[in-house]
Amino acid sequence: MLRAQRALTTGRLDVAATALVQAEALKADTLAVTGLQLNLLARRGEAEAALRLPVETTATHPGSAKALNVVCWFKATHNLRLASALGDCDAALNIAADTPAHLDSRGLVRLCSHDEKGSIADYSAALRHSPDLVSSLFGQGIAWARLGDRNRALADLSRARSIRPEIDAIWADYGVTPPAGF
Repeated sequence: MLRAQRALTTGRLDVAATALVQAEALKADTLAVTGLQLNLLARRGEAEAALRLPVETTATHPGSAKALNVVCWFKATHNLRLASALGDCDAALNIAADTPAHLDSRGLVRLCSHDEKGSIADYSAALRHSPDLVSSLFGQGIAWARLGDRNRALADLSRARSIRPEIDAIWADYGVTPPAGF
């Protein structure tokens, strides 16, 4: 799995595909493999296949908050069907309330939908449970920046960058960046 993730990060899509086949053969965490498969398909430009996989994922894992969150996160990080993504996140949180990863995903959906106050509420809730959750710190920083609260924005963005220096590049891949000057 780690090999596939590294290959995706560096754009070596054939290596990632091979590593994912191997991970499946080794019975790796199916939802983690699915998340990486979604990213691989999206990077290859295979949008139709990428959009079918989330439906299959939730069908094969009924009632799984983790499966719903994988689908929500994929849609959010690719800016696809945000209303549907919000429904997936809400369903995940109905099953597993106050789960930081699910709150973080919904925060990103709301941020992508320009609901900065809603995203801050989700990110703040996630950070109460996991104070060093980098994606929540970064997303919340962007939301504060969009709302014009420079001090809060810089505090969250700086903290996120100190924990994970490459966070700007990761989020740029999602199409979400802090406003200029942040």
